[in-house]
Amino acid sequence: MAQTLVQNLLHLIWGTQNQYRFIAPDIKARLEEYIGGIVRHQDSRPLQIGAAPNHVHCLINLSKNYALKKVVEAIKTGSSTWMKQQGPEFRKFYWQRGYAAFSVSENQKDLVVTYIQNQWEHHRQRTFREELMDLLDQQDVRYNEQYLWTP
Repeated sequence: MAQTLVQNLLHLIWGTQNQYRFIAPDIKARLEEYIGGIVRHQDSRPLQIGAAPNHVHCLINLSKNYALKKVVEAIKTGSSTWMKQQGPEFRKFYWQRGYAAFSVSENQKDLVVTYIQNQWEHHRQRTFREELMDLLDQQDVRYNEQYLWTP
């Protein structure tokens, strides 16, 4: 084959340190836009970004030229720095160290987009903890709950 062809859809999730509810409605859209810019700068394509009060979901098409770890690192480092510049109330803003990443098939893409778009509504009924553990179980990802919520 003369070229490299890749469709690498990933659903990324990461939380704020100690699940602190830093992401208020007035900053949500700007944070999502900023994260989208970082994703594009990593030669990847943001398909949907949804911030909730204490975490973020992203559906991206990951570039063949970048490792997932490096893209997530760029997103979290860049957006954390940006958040701290938004005012004194964000001075202690940090993302939790880890993240979750799930592959998404093309035929499930629209479902994941809708799921991400409805985060604020969704979390009126379920906590981030409940949501993440359910997603990990659905994807058959092994985890130790003790380490999911450490900074």
